[in-house]
This record gives sequence, C-alpha cells and structure tokens, in this order.
Amino acid sequence: MFVDINCCFASLEQQANPFWRGIPMGVVRKPKLWSVISAPSFEAKKRGVDTAMTTGDAWEICPEMLIVHEDADKYRYWSGKFWELLKSFTPLVEVFSVDEAFADITQLVRDNGGDPMAIAREFKQKLTKMAGEWITCSIGIANSKVMAKLAGESQKKPDSLVWIKDDEIEDWRRRTPVEAACGIADGWKERLSHFGITKMGDVTDAMVLRLQRRYKKPGLMTGWICQGKDPEPLKPNKHKERRKAYGNVREISRPHPNFEEVTGWLKILCHEAAMRMRADGVCGKTIHFFGSDPAGYGASKQYSLQYPTANELTIFETCVHIAKLIGKDLPYHFNGIGVGITNLACQSAQTISLFHDDQCWMHIMKTLDKINAEWGPLSVYPGFLQEAKAITPMFKANQSMHRDIEDEPEFDEQAEEAEMLEVLWELYEMPDENILEEARELTYTS
Repeated sequence: MFVDINCCFASLEQQANPFWRGIPMGVVRKPKLWSVISAPSFEAKKRGVDTAMTTGDAWEICPEMLIVHEDADKYRYWSGKFWELLKSFTPLVEVFSVDEAFADITQLVRDNGGDPMAIAREFKQKLTKMAGEWITCSIGIANSKVMAKLAGESQKKPDSLVWIKDDEIEDWRRRTPVEAACGIADGWKERLSHFGITKMGDVTDAMVLRLQRRYKKPGLMTGWICQGKDPEPLKPNKHKERRKAYGNVREISRPHPNFEEVTGWLKILCHEAAMRMRADGVCGKTIHFFGSDPAGYGASKQYSLQYPTANELTIFETCVHIAKLIGKDLPYHFNGIGVGITNLACQSAQTISLFHDDQCWMHIMKTLDKINAEWGPLSVYPGFLQEAKAITPMFKANQSMHRDIEDEPEFDEQAEEAEMLEVLWELYEMPDENILEEARELTYTS
C-alpha cells in the first residue's frame, strides 16, 4: 500500500490557518520574486501552478496566489505523526519521503477478510481525525511498490483510492508510458525508445535480458520496473539509515549576480558539505552540480572522480568543470546553485595520498573543523574562502568576534604567515584531545 499526503506542506498551512483555505497558495523557502515553490495548494494547481516553478512565473499564471514561508519544524513533526499512525496498522513501513510511504499490509489483509480497501479507508478516517479535515491522502494498492505508487498517483485529484488487482496489472502496463513508472531515471525514455519501448507493457522477459546485456545492472532494474516488479523489497525503517548523500543549495537574491557572488557562494556550499562529510568520517566519489537561471530553468550534471574525496577545493573545482560541461559560463548564467556528493565511502577506506601536502591539508582541515565546532562556523577558514568573505552572512556574524585591524599598524605579512603555519602544525601534531584546549588558549591570548 502506497500513501501520499496530498499537497502536504500547503495543506498543513491551510489546516493551521482557516483564512488560507480555498484560495491559491504556495509554500516557498524564502518569499522572494525568484524563490521556488516547493508545494502549491490544490487551488493553485488547478490554475496551472506546479512544483519547482518560480514565484515570478506562478504570479503570471495566478496573480492572486498567496506565498507562504515554509515551516520546516511543523512539517517534520506532522510527518512523524503520519507515519506513526501508519505503523499502528503494520510495523512494515518504508518511509519514502516526508509525505510518502509504503506499507506491507499482506498479513493485515489476510486477518481482515481479504479487503485492502477497508484498511485504506480506515487509515484515511484516522488521518483526518488526527490532523484535521484539510489533511487528506491518496492511496494506491497493488502487489508491488512500483504498481502501488503508480495507482496512488494515477488520479489527479485529492483523497483518491485505487486498487490494481493482479488480473488488472497487464492492462495497466499496456497503457502506461515508461516515464510514469517510479524508478525510471532521466534519460531512460530515449534509451528505451531505441528498443521500441514506449509503454511498460512493451517489456517482456526477453527484452529484460537484452536491456541487461546492453546496460548491465541498471538495464536489469529498469526492465523489472517496467514489468511492475520491485528491484528491491520493502525495507522497514527500523532505525536511522546511513546518509546516502551530502549537499547544499543556495538561491542568490539578485537576478544577475556577478562572478564573485556566484563563485563565493559555491565555495561556501562546497566547504559546508565537505565539513559535514569529515565530521561523519565519509568521503564521496560522485559530484553533482545544479544551476538555475533567472527564468527558473535549470540544468544539472554529475561527474565521478577517480578517488573519493572530502576536500572542498576538489569539490569546488569539479563543480566548475561540470558547469562548463553543461555549456554555460559559471558567473553569468546561474542565480541558483546546488552541490551534491554521492557514492560515499568510509574515510578509513580511502586511498592514502602519497603526497605530503595532501595529507597535511586533510589534517589541517580536520583541525579547523574542531575549532569551528567549538567557537562557531568560519571562526577560522582556509584561504580559498577569502573571496566569499564579503558576501556571506556567516562571515558577517563572526565579525564582532574578531579584531578590527584597520587602525592598527602594519605588520610583517610573511612573519605572520610563518607564525600561523607554525601554530597549525603544532595543532596537527597534537593528540585530538588536546587540540580544543590549545585552541582556547590561542583565542584568549589573541
């Protein structure tokens, strides 16, 4: 059984504020002209507003649409309540996203006379009673996750309930385009068209073997999905799973930012992601870069490194390389940027660099991470972030903690640099438990 909370963020806001009910509205991260709508309400969707549309484009379609600032804490709280309710029916629940989940109700159906529709209706009633009349969900029922999600998303209306019975699966496959199936990655529509495949029903057992020979494991998985089979079984969320990706996104307020703004923010995003990776003891091999222009059109691409990394400078240089592969110059075309790192591995399993400078860089960055964890973000930072200092609020938040050196006499820059390198090297050679204590003494004396 697949459960999808309808227009989750917007419905929660309308439930909390009765004055917003029945009018077009959209939830955004930041209420600005070039913000992206993360969740339009049903009323806005009827007018043509879609998820990921910019507020500027949405207002052109629906001038009276209300823009609401997101409340992430509220959404996390209610998401937990939704899935607690679902787990009261069966412990076999796989949370797919903040507003979507799968539940294995096989045994529950057997115990209740073989009617899954009754179980679904009971869940709907309890959901509305718990969260309010404006909170509804769409439910799809089938013998696999692929077909259940297809059923749940087949009706373009709220509070739907669709059951695909076993003898109806082939009919659904014959009339469903391959791109409508959950799990078919971008680009597979064109690849499958070379084999004459446009509908899920076009994939036979023989065709699955052809796809496997041509595309290896991804081809096999895609063939199974088109046949309505799950590439992997339902995985109940018994405990917190290990993260599969690290990343950051940033929307620059000005429609046409200059070179320093874009590269400065990109460096900050890479630094924050790398810092979290080092804290969790992981490194990543595949770098993803996303950029969107002022009109809201985006492009993304990924690039796999030869070895995994947790080095922000390597991540930044790879993102610049990806931007060139996309075909756009970095400073002039993007006012929204995003960085992601996947294909993770444990840092202890990473190939040790034979170059002494690389080893020093990693140890120094770990030292700076510990100091920043104690004294606040970017209290100390690597030199390649210097360009971002003027445009990043995180630097401005820490300015009051540092000395104003404009009125102080000039100092010997080389001597100062040599002294700082000597201090960092002493920290590098120190045991971890002594680093923070030494850092406190250095901060007090400075």
